[in-house]
Amino acid sequence: ANVTAATSDPSPANNSDTADTSIIAKTTLVIDKQASAASVNAGEFVTYTITITNNGPSAATSVDVKDQLPAGLSLASVVAEGGTCAGAICQFGSLPVGASRTMTVVAQVSSAQAAGVVTNTAAAFSPNAPTVTDTVTTTVTTAANLRVTKVALNSPVNAGEVIFYQVVVSNDGPS
Repeated sequence: ANVTAATSDPSPANNSDTADTSIIAKTTLVIDKQASAASVNAGEFVTYTITITNNGPSAATSVDVKDQLPAGLSLASVVAEGGTCAGAICQFGSLPVGASRTMTVVAQVSSAQAAGVVTNTAAAFSPNAPTVTDTVTTTVTTAANLRVTKVALNSPVNAGEVIFYQVVVSNDGPS
């Protein structure tokens, strides 16, 4: 800032001054997680789509997204639009204001998973934004396609003899 006057100033050295202001980047990240189905059979796959959006006012730096799969789910694949992944952790780098990135996680529900609800949470991190999370629940049901075959092991038999049978029960899943 500078000041001048039409009147003579005996100390013109103090007529200007500067002030330093630190600018701190601040970002508001929004995370949205959706499941491909509200219900899935044990043994089948479920797909989670996670979208991260930067609502600003600054660019988000070093954006990471982690999808912590709960017990009973195993990672089948992960793809990140505009990012690189190691397991269910994806790094997106810088995210400009108004930009979004998508991470798609495919998980298989254990065939031994009991019927009930599994809860899955994803979290987004950036050094200049608070951590944000979103959680979805998926109902796990069980379905088993059973079949049985029965074969007489000693056929034909004479009246009064013992017949031996082999009975095989198979479970074609998915649970």
